[in-house]
Order: sequence, then C-alpha cells, then structure tokens
Amino acid sequence: MKRPIRILLQTTIPETEDDWHIGRFSLLRDHLASLKDEAGNGLCRVTARNRESRAGADDPVLSTLDRSDFDELWLFAVDVGDGLTAADCRGITREPNALDDIKTYVRNLAIWLAPYETDHATAQNERARQLTCS
Repeated sequence: MKRPIRILLQTTIPETEDDWHIGRFSLLRDHLASLKDEAGNGLCRVTARNRESRAGADDPVLSTLDRSDFDELWLFAVDVGDGLTAADCRGITREPNALDDIKTYVRNLAIWLAPYETDHATAQNERARQLTCS
C-alpha cells in the first residue's frame, strides 16, 4: 500500500466567526479525505487548521513546515496583508519542492472550483492550464 499524501490545509488568519476560517473549506477537506485507491485505502491524510498566532507572531506550524512530515501545503491567504511572518515564509520556502506544491495547489483548486460544464474534464483541464503558475 502506498503512503497517503499528507496535506496541510492552512489559513493565514486565526479562527474568526465571520471570516474565511478553515471551517469554510470543509467541503474541500472532506472531499480530499474521502479519496480512495482501488483497494479502498485513503489517498490523502488531511490536516486542516487556522493560523494559531496573531499577526506579527510566528505560526508554530508554518514557521517550521520544512521540518514537518507534510507533503503538500494548500495555503489560503485570506488575511489583509499581515498573515505571514518572515519566519513563516522561510519555513514554507526552505523546502525545495514548495514552489511545485504551490503550483499543484493552484491547479487542484482551479479544478475543484470549476463550474460543471457539458465536457467537464476538458473545462477543468483548460482552467487549470490557464491558472497554473508559470
């Protein structure tokens, strides 16, 4: 059995009732967690969390992300400009594959958010191609 992809879904704000906290992305979390291979094994192990610290303070997970066991970071930058500290950015970018992970995230998010069309697969591929970072 292949090891599940360890995905971190993370917002750049602490829990805030009337804002884009991680609970607003529960359908995405549930969908990723429900994906199975042919044998019924889970394909993804999903951790969903908000920023734990206030603006200006380092997030304990993001600032040490390069030392974690996550394979992918799906970062929802929903703050107003102060969601990541310098240490958070270093923790994200120290990992050599971080940029590839961000590109994968953008592509996957574009596909997930694509409206249903007659030829859904073609539409998803076209949207992903257009939105993928170069």
